[in-house]
Amino acid sequence: MKKQLLTFILFFATSLLVAQSFNQPSLYNNVCDDNNDGIAAFWLGEISAEILMPVESQFYTITHHETQMDAYSNANALSSPYTNILPFQQTLFARIENATTGEVTYISYPLNVNPSPSNQTVTITNCANTTTSFPCWDLTSVEAQISQGAVASIVTFFTSQADAFSNVAQITNPTCYISPTASPVNPPVFYRVENTVTGCFAVG
Repeated sequence: MKKQLLTFILFFATSLLVAQSFNQPSLYNNVCDDNNDGIAAFWLGEISAEILMPVESQFYTITHHETQMDAYSNANALSSPYTNILPFQQTLFARIENATTGEVTYISYPLNVNPSPSNQTVTITNCANTTTSFPCWDLTSVEAQISQGAVASIVTFFTSQADAFSNVAQITNPTCYISPTASPVNPPVFYRVENTVTGCFAVG
């Protein structure tokens, strides 16, 4: 009897060790809103991979559903890309079936459409520097106007719009930016304002 009990305990412990757990998605279920209407497209294949990681997807079949009932009954599976029907945040339900054992697991997760910062045009006026005859521009003087008081934001400046979008070649001294001597005189400076929590950004 003791031997049988010990065998059962060992088998039960082994079963617990091999039980598969799944991840809550945190990357591909978050997108930046391009027009701040709260609606966006989500690629469910990437969300599936994030849920299963590091397990290889061929061992599981995963479908996504708008309601818990649809997930339980394996009905009305969503296609990708999926556009949310509730603005800004919506809950989806994933049905995960083991291709070998037939075991089914259900999880819920949020779709988040994060607002992007605004990108209004701002203007700086200044007087010419007596040494260089070109103004020394304090670009940081308009950071508060650009970020509109948002605490979790960072503002950087660039000499081209392409650099601002790529986030390369930042102006290294934004407190005293010297206008280039070549024509055109006083060309525009571009800024990039980025939310440090969501990673969403805008260029102005």
